[in-house]
Amino acid sequence: MLYYNFDGYEGFCCRFGFIEHDNGKKTRRNRILLDFIKDRNLLRKAIRTNNFSLLNISNMADLKKVMFEKIMDSGEDDGLQYEVNLINYTFRSGKY
Repeated sequence: MLYYNFDGYEGFCCRFGFIEHDNGKKTRRNRILLDFIKDRNLLRKAIRTNNFSLLNISNMADLKKVMFEKIMDSGEDDGLQYEVNLINYTFRSGKY
């Protein structure tokens, strides 16, 4: 928990707490984001590179923006053979 910026237990519950729906079912808020942050490989890479920006993402919109930037940065090489269109942006890829 030392690497995460949750502002204590209250901040964690506010960001990732449980929501009770009208039918009585309980679900966790921002479950996809929590699973992303809990990934051990992400933590190891952050410690190794000393870049903790991915561990301090607070909502899904920020996660989407960061992942989109990473995808666009990885596809800037013109030597890659496949052209991919993603949300009105075109980039090149070696896998798709």
